[in-house]
Amino acid sequence: MEKYFSTHRNYFIAIATATNNVGAASLKEKEMVASLFCKLANLLRSRLSAFGADVRITVRCLQVLVKAFDAKSLTKNCPEFIRTSMLTFFNNTAEDLGQTIINLQEGRYSHLRGTHLKTSTSLSYI
Repeated sequence: MEKYFSTHRNYFIAIATATNNVGAASLKEKEMVASLFCKLANLLRSRLSAFGADVRITVRCLQVLVKAFDAKSLTKNCPEFIRTSMLTFFNNTAEDLGQTIINLQEGRYSHLRGTHLKTSTSLSYI
């Protein structure tokens, strides 16, 4: 999946015009990519431990997927459920970031999800 979307990224980002829609994904295809991203991100957030050693692969897939759709055009042209999925993703991300900041301020490094810290010096950049 990672290889497919990284190879075809330009196809999904290209904007079809009324005169030329060759080489550009349809709105439905763009919706499906955004929906896949939102579902995979939500699944990873809710069931992180279920992924085990495949977490890195999943994160790379999310990184490729997020580059394969144009959120601005999707929010203008897509159905409400896509916008709701994207809003839920951003709300969850904001909540996770807020909780991470609280954990860092209180020195609870063991509460940081998805990290393996050998020393606290790796957090000095924050």
